[in-house]
Parts: sequence; C-alpha cells; structure tokens
Amino acid sequence: MQYMLAVAALFGGLSVALGAFASHGLRGKLSEPMLNAFQTGVQYQLYHRLALILVVLLYRQFAQSA
Repeated sequence: MQYMLAVAALFGGLSVALGAFASHGLRGKLSEPMLNAFQTGVQYQLYHRLALILVVLLYRQFAQSA
C-alpha cells in the first residue's frame, strides 16, 4: 500500500506542475478551448489522486478490522 500512496503523491505533484505549466506556459500558445481541455484533464487527474488515497485508506481500515 505504500507504493500506492507514493503513486498518489506523484500524481498530485504532477497535477500541480501541469496546472502551473498550463496557466503560465501555455496561455497565449493554445486556443481557449484547448487550454480549457488541458485544465479539465489536470482536474480529473487530481480527482483520481484523491480517489486513490481514499482506496488506500479504506483498504487499511478494513484490513485491520478483518
């Protein structure tokens, strides 16, 4: 499970880095619809990171009670 938490942390850091890159590096280079699509993808990655952390926490909770 440590591995999954490390992957979730990596996804979180990558999401922040990609979001900052989109805001500062891609503005003016991409059309507004493409920039919005990129930012939507970054948001989805953040949501999946939270879901992965929740799965790890639930697994730990139920593994201890079994």
